[in-house]
Amino acid sequence: HVRCGESGELPLLLQGWRGELFGDLLRKVLDGRVHFRVAPEGSATPLIFEDN
Repeated sequence: HVRCGESGELPLLLQGWRGELFGDLLRKVLDGRVHFRVAPEGSATPLIFEDN
């Protein structure tokens, strides 16, 4: 994501292993294509990600 047309270096969250593991998901969340919510107690993961 860029702000007011800015370009340049990728944010740290999108670099290296973080970018490889979470970059696509983070971009989808920021673009509004995926939303997340807190999972019910006892779930295998604390968050649930769903396509919009």
